[in-house]
Amino acid sequence: MAEKRQSRSRAILAGSVAPSSAWAAKTTLGPFQLSVAVPFASSAARPAGAGRSEPDVRSRRRETESGDVTSAPAIANRTLPARAAPVVARQEPVPMFRTTALALALVAGFATAALAGEQFVDETGFAVSGFDVVSYFDLAQSGIGQPQQSPLPGDASITAEYNGAVFAFSSEANLERFLAAPASFAPQYDGHCAYGVAQGGKVPGNPTLWRIVDGKLYLNITRNVVGFWEADIPGSLSSAESNWSALEPQAASDRAIPDFSSPAPIQN
Repeated sequence: MAEKRQSRSRAILAGSVAPSSAWAAKTTLGPFQLSVAVPFASSAARPAGAGRSEPDVRSRRRETESGDVTSAPAIANRTLPARAAPVVARQEPVPMFRTTALALALVAGFATAALAGEQFVDETGFAVSGFDVVSYFDLAQSGIGQPQQSPLPGDASITAEYNGAVFAFSSEANLERFLAAPASFAPQYDGHCAYGVAQGGKVPGNPTLWRIVDGKLYLNITRNVVGFWEADIPGSLSSAESNWSALEPQAASDRAIPDFSSPAPIQN
């Protein structure tokens, strides 16, 4: 056995056998199981320019100084696709000029939908389980660890379409507020659980488990998960923002919200 280990060590030093670079570890946090790649050895173990001849290094240095080599743009500077303008459900006849404008808006909506992720929609058929997203911003928030007040249920006859989903509102006034700035009221991460996104996945957001942070609405899936999220909101949001660019184009969650049945929207 010792002779085999010495033989492998000599092969690695000779460059014919590549040492293992990483190992996969699994850990469970709350309801989420994570697979984490852990580096086997730090980059400091390999000197800069290793494996490259000195002339190559000097040539690369000259190219960089002359401007022939361009570094890739920072990931932090990536811009996410813009959301389509909301489409309002109206009962009255639409004049001809408004019909043309509506057609153009729909075309723009389809183009954006190809780039943006899907809104989470549960069995109600409405975004945010039929609750009025504007009403959240009129409620006083509870302290960390305390239950929040319930938002207002929307009215099934007062709706607007945004990001491919139908949003219901409790009043015409709230509908107009939404139409003026839909992205300011729609929940973050297309209505998915904020802590789930921080852990690298899409799971449903419960509309009664909410918190507004820096003017943005966040939902979570269960009370236990709320506890994990509220233990380090800044850290969770930082992780979620890092993960979202890769998660957003994926299909919306098709899971049901655990232990939840929505009374919204109101049917007239």
